[in-house]
Amino acid sequence: MPGNAGFYSSDKENTPPDVKYKSKQKFEPKILVWLALSSKGISAPYIGTTKVSAVDVDVYIGKSLPKLMKFINKHHINDKYILARPG
Repeated sequence: MPGNAGFYSSDKENTPPDVKYKSKQKFEPKILVWLALSSKGISAPYIGTTKVSAVDVDVYIGKSLPKLMKFINKHHINDKYILARPG
């Protein structure tokens, strides 16, 4: 633990481990916001937290793609479109 990040106790031997070794998160979780938009409308957004800075396959397929397909079926059912693979 660098600097003054320790704990203070009059009895170090009997201090509980959850006080002695309490970990602190170095960075706050990132907020991920995804939505689709076009000249015909805006999709329902997906808002969540992530530890990485990009959308991974699990988030894209599990969270974003269902919202995108609803949006396409509502606003672009007869249009031509291409779905790009993330990454």
